[in-house]
Amino acid sequence: MNCEISAELTVPASLKWPSDMTLDVFACRPLADGEKIVLYLHGGAYKFGSAASHHVLVGQIANHASCRQHTGHCTRGLLLLSPWVDLMTKRPSIQCNAKYDFLCALPLESPLNPARTFYAPGCPLSPEMITEMAHPLVSPVYANFAEFPPTLIQAGEKEIIINKTSQLYKNIAAHNPNAKCGRYIYECYADMIHVFHQFLDLPDAQYVIAKAGEFIKAL
Repeated sequence: MNCEISAELTVPASLKWPSDMTLDVFACRPLADGEKIVLYLHGGAYKFGSAASHHVLVGQIANHASCRQHTGHCTRGLLLLSPWVDLMTKRPSIQCNAKYDFLCALPLESPLNPARTFYAPGCPLSPEMITEMAHPLVSPVYANFAEFPPTLIQAGEKEIIINKTSQLYKNIAAHNPNAKCGRYIYECYADMIHVFHQFLDLPDAQYVIAKAGEFIKAL
């Protein structure tokens, strides 16, 4: 696809390092041979929460995996919690799960559609915008997943984005037909909504957190 995508990283003031401090690189490198670190990247549909709001959840996953947590990037394996992987909103689960999930289900034609609001605020919907929103750097479900690292995807059956989440898993598996059994795992939990992991008092949340920890521990 011949389409250039520009990006700018904006860090909230609450998460910026004070001018008199430097990044603690000691916190994000192994302290011993073989040590694992959980590195957290927050999505939040570009507006909800942050690394600060989800540090308890990440901390619990790290504890189950017997490793430390850090907010950065990871290459050894991926744990994806209800990932939003396609900014296009034409999928059956938008309609059938709208009455269950707390996510916004406005169509792409609406100026208040969350993808449009945060990807191209104030811009009219155009063929060029639609092309850009289907670019793999914007909607990763369309990417080439050849030789992708081990991945666990956890999601809820009642999410409005569940169709594309399941498609992500299918695409990863299709691009890696010779992958060992268990390298790519998709867990879709019945009656659960978007990132139900965050409801830490629920037994279901603690169950999936423990499963996530087991996956990381085995990497």
